[in-house]
Amino acid sequence: MENVEEKAPEGGRRLAAKKGLGKRGKTVIAVVCAVAVLLASGYLGLCAYAAGDRVIPGTRMGQVDLSGLTVEEAAQKLEEETGRYAAVEVPIQVGDKTVTFSAGEAGVRVEGDGQAAVRAGKGSFFAGGWNYLMGLFGRETQLHCQLAVDNQDYLNKTLEAVSAAVDRPVEDPHWELDEETGELTFYRGHSGQSVDQQAVRQALMEALAEQGGAVTAQVVQTEPKEPDFAQMKAEVDREPADASLDLETNEIVPHKLGLTLDAAEAERLLGDLAEGESAKLPLETQEPDITTLELRASLFRDLLGEASSKISGDANRVGNVRLAAEACNGVILLPGQTMSYNQTTGQRTAAKGYRKASGYTAKGIEDMVGGGVCQPSSTLYLACLNANLEIVQRSNHRYTVSYMPDGMDATVSWPNLDYVFANNTPYPLKVVTSIADRVLKVQLYGTKTDDTYVEMESVRLSTTPAGVSYQADETVPRGTTKVLQSAHTGKKVQVYKNLYQGDGTLISRTLVSTDTYRPGDKIIGYNPLDGAPDGSVAPVPDPNAPVVDPVTGYLVDPNTGAVLTDPNTGEPMTAEPSPAPSAGETTDPGQATEPSAEPAPSVEPAPSVEPTPSTEPAPSAEPTPSAEPTPSAEPSPQPPAQSETPVLPPVPEPVAPEGIPQD
Repeated sequence: MENVEEKAPEGGRRLAAKKGLGKRGKTVIAVVCAVAVLLASGYLGLCAYAAGDRVIPGTRMGQVDLSGLTVEEAAQKLEEETGRYAAVEVPIQVGDKTVTFSAGEAGVRVEGDGQAAVRAGKGSFFAGGWNYLMGLFGRETQLHCQLAVDNQDYLNKTLEAVSAAVDRPVEDPHWELDEETGELTFYRGHSGQSVDQQAVRQALMEALAEQGGAVTAQVVQTEPKEPDFAQMKAEVDREPADASLDLETNEIVPHKLGLTLDAAEAERLLGDLAEGESAKLPLETQEPDITTLELRASLFRDLLGEASSKISGDANRVGNVRLAAEACNGVILLPGQTMSYNQTTGQRTAAKGYRKASGYTAKGIEDMVGGGVCQPSSTLYLACLNANLEIVQRSNHRYTVSYMPDGMDATVSWPNLDYVFANNTPYPLKVVTSIADRVLKVQLYGTKTDDTYVEMESVRLSTTPAGVSYQADETVPRGTTKVLQSAHTGKKVQVYKNLYQGDGTLISRTLVSTDTYRPGDKIIGYNPLDGAPDGSVAPVPDPNAPVVDPVTGYLVDPNTGAVLTDPNTGEPMTAEPSPAPSAGETTDPGQATEPSAEPAPSVEPAPSVEPTPSTEPAPSAEPTPSAEPTPSAEPSPQPPAQSETPVLPPVPEPVAPEGIPQD
């Protein structure tokens, strides 16, 4: 640098030019730099110290001062602090009651470690020195006091005691009904109180962290709902209900009164009720037709109708009748219910104990499993007629039967033909069956509401005598004959139900059914080597030839039971119709009922051979049993015009498959 010479002002002296900082300035700068380096080195050293394994100054956990402690020392300090909670108690105020919590009994302890205390409040490496200095100058680093409760059961019981001190569930408006008197009591209800246990738990732990203080539990009020009188009316109003019988328990279900509530009047009477108060409400009541006391006093009190029939045939047939009758015994029908004979007895199988006995099939009279089950259904049918019950489904046999008056039988076959009747009385009905001395009795018990009674009447309209035919049978001993099937006189009958008052006055005469029974030839078997007794040559029966179904009259395949149809029209094929009434047929509307079967079949001798002992008779050949008496041959009283109309027309008869018993 060049020196510049300057002129001195007048009267003064010349100054020399400046040359850099000079020695003194350089010294100052050097000192400042040295101090800065020293300070930086010191701060770095402080940061390094703060980052060590000791807690920085001012660090506390609750009331515990952890400043300057090592990891091990801090852990020991925290463990020692747990012992101080043994005597700590925290009062919990709830309403006007106090529940005390004992930290010692609850097993309260400080949950923490020395490492967490050492790391607390330091921050990064360079910030650690500053935080250390701040701690030295009084700034506190407060660690969260983490407490643990070992005895949770005690804590939970304490919280439950707090709740129990004020807890009261809200009670909404409700009502109770006295079923016997029909009196209704209305309860206004009251508000509810509760405590938030979770909030109390949190406040309790905070108080424990401070090793003292009290907790106040907040009580929450819940108001009851306002009464809904329209809904109340909808729930209270009802129609009267009669007392009834529970079929599962055989216990009487009590009656219920009919009830009607005046909603407006109820609102007026109950509007001013205070919480917790109640009041009685007047209801309009209606008595049922059948009360509990009435039903209990009249249940199965009266014999409504009965019928009996003589059981014929061998032990197998008697056993089948007994099984079917026992299945019906004790059946109870409530008003309006129906009884199906097939559903009650079930399918008649050997597994159920049914045995082979005579019965009608598509081939005629044959032995089959369940033969004879039509006798209980027929006896039950006549009992129902005598009881004036409603007949829902019934079919007559193709031929007359010996154990029932004409027109009063009911054939059944699983599953096609059924007998069904209904309890059309206002009270329960019980079926009672019994067998003694080969007599089947069916009785129907219920409750009579009047003194009327029934007498059944069978009127024969016409008869068609049976013929005689011969059939070759190799099992018949030579020189003898054997009755293979007894004769059945064809008949057409009408059955009337005569309803009388208790004094004998006829109320009505109602046509129940018009039944037609076909004639059946008396079939005599002979040994083919002897020839037919009448000199004719009888052809050997074709086992594949169509046979007549005894129920419908249709021709059916004897092997499959299928109905044969006309190939041109597709209509079911029938056998030739029975001949018109001739000299042997009578038409006698006023004639009294005759026995429903021909005499029992017997072995008839050939013209020049001594007779052999008789074989077991078929069921239909037994003498007429002691069934319900039929009216005499005197003219029946003429009924009013409106009672002539049949009220129970015969049900169309379905085809009975081959081999299925109908009787």
